Amino acid sequence: MKHRLLLVVTLSFGCTASTAPAPTAIEPGAPRPKIGADWFKLRADQLGISMAEAKARDSKFDPATPPDAFWNDATAVNTGAVWSALCSECHGGATDPRDAAKIPAPAAGWGTGAAKIFATERPLAAAFATIHDGGEDPKEMPPWGEKLAGEQIWALVHYIQTLSNTASARVHLEKK
Repeated sequence: MKHRLLLVVTLSFGCTASTAPAPTAIEPGAPRPKIGADWFKLRADQLGISMAEAKARDSKFDPATPPDAFWNDATAVNTGAVWSALCSECHGGATDPRDAAKIPAPAAGWGTGAAKIFATERPLAAAFATIHDGGEDPKEMPPWGEKLAGEQIWALVHYIQTLSNTASARVHLEKK
């Protein structure tokens, strides 16, 4: 039986200005986001390092340039869970987080240029800064830099960029 996941991404930034539909129901048992110590444990286990080393590694990333090899099945699923739990209420597009693993990793050198994010061409580093520091009005776009690791924010930028191209999102998120 074929299923298609219809993904709606609202092309606005603020909760108060959003016309986002109600979040899509997520299947029971779907992964929940790993944030803080849970994220660093996940990443440390993936990299074969200690949690302290994972935290130190993340603190050394240049916010203007994404780290190498940040996207894999586990980080993709966690990114989908973060999006669905923290972002979709305002921006729309809640999905089963496991579907994010169908999105391919960004190409080498990704992140240093500009791309379409929520229907606006902008530098990807600026998208990172908005997620990290929040928008001009924190009531519309809160800062997430205290809750999310830098690597998680870069993963969100990649996820959002992919979903901002709805044709690409349909190809990657189609279930067979």
